[in-house]
Amino acid sequence: MRELPALHRIQQTLGRKGLTVIGIAGEDSDTARGTLQRAGATFLNLVDENGVAFRKLQAASVPRSFIIDRAGVIRADLRGAHSEAELRE
Repeated sequence: MRELPALHRIQQTLGRKGLTVIGIAGEDSDTARGTLQRAGATFLNLVDENGVAFRKLQAASVPRSFIIDRAGVIRADLRGAHSEAELRE
């Protein structure tokens, strides 16, 4: 997934300012772990094999990125793959 390295870099640079990247994988944990390792991504990733989180977030498209503020309010809902510049906007 092309956005994983970008998300990793964003976590590395903005984590000091309080940003946390959390991934949710819809496949089994071994597959998710392998995908993250190949991309060099070290951010927190949760496994949702049964699709509970995807249904709750109404995340029908993959990849899908949500920008959520500290109060838990979704500020942006990005569908599809995005470049690092687009994710930083």
